[in-house]
Amino acid sequence: MHLNVQSTVTEPRREWIKWLVLLSVAVASIAFVVVALLTLKPEAPVSSGPAPRAESHEAGVTLEEYAGKILFKSDRTGTEAFYVMNPDGSGQTELPDPSLYYRALEIESLSPDRSKAVFVGYAGEDQEIFIRHLKSMWTWRMTHHPGPDYEPAWSPDGDYIAFVTRLRNNDQIKILRLDGLEESIISGDRDLLYVDRHPSWSPDGTRLAFWSDRTDGHRQIWVVSRDGSGLKNVSNNPYNDWDPVWVKSPAEAPPVPTPGGPGDLELAIAMRECRHDGSAVLEFAGWDNTDGAMPLKRLVLEIDGVQVYDSGPLNSESFKKSVVLSPPAGGMPLKAEVTLKGWASGYYETEPKVATIGVRC
Repeated sequence: MHLNVQSTVTEPRREWIKWLVLLSVAVASIAFVVVALLTLKPEAPVSSGPAPRAESHEAGVTLEEYAGKILFKSDRTGTEAFYVMNPDGSGQTELPDPSLYYRALEIESLSPDRSKAVFVGYAGEDQEIFIRHLKSMWTWRMTHHPGPDYEPAWSPDGDYIAFVTRLRNNDQIKILRLDGLEESIISGDRDLLYVDRHPSWSPDGTRLAFWSDRTDGHRQIWVVSRDGSGLKNVSNNPYNDWDPVWVKSPAEAPPVPTPGGPGDLELAIAMRECRHDGSAVLEFAGWDNTDGAMPLKRLVLEIDGVQVYDSGPLNSESFKKSVVLSPPAGGMPLKAEVTLKGWASGYYETEPKVATIGVRC
């Protein structure tokens, strides 16, 4: 009996010790996993947006050091690489940091005061040049051509847009004044088969750089005066060189208007559509840049000096309207000078701000 009793007591105790050991192992395993999870560095999330712009890796190299020089792409190393040269073509060397090229390229589409941007968009199936005011996001169309228009660049004086247009069999460079009253071709011959592309203004606005394949079919960097004279191949080598950017001052944030100054009020006029019957749809707008501190008071539209619309008294941060211009008699093409006058509180209380464009249909 004694042995049987001892046996019944010892078996449960052994079972209890076995479960205690198993429990200890389990707790240790859980603790190890928790510590591993806490110390494990998570992977960075995959972004569906654009990759961040590369920063300069060359210590002390800034875009300002290349002001006045021409940056461009070349295949002289056997693959695409970035180079820099003087405007006369001398001093061609590899650019130490490609991100400098893209920083310079960003400035090409901005107005000098950084308040507007020029870009390529579509009007139906037509590829055209548009301008957008970056604060109000109001957008208007600049070109009305049957062929595609692209690669726009804003002049340093703020008055012109250079861009590429396709005429017949080749791509040529045009200059368009922002009021639409002046447009000219500065490169190309519509009867020859070659390409002129990627215009970039010199810092003083007197010349443009672009690339062309007019020499033996390979791409070279050319420079021309804004009136089309003085055309010269400045890269002048057996390789392919393309997409020049003439370095100007780095872009800055748009200035914050001070209430009571000339930046209080913004005006814009845009020709939205040339209709088949010879009429035109015109849109105009005004808005204050002071977040309501100096509201818009009145807008007046004139066609060739004759008043055709008066908003009457306003007290608003913005105002937009469309009008239809009737075609001239006798089937003549529509040609008019359109003037928009705007009044606002403060600086433009008595003397209006004025914007003018030329309409051609």
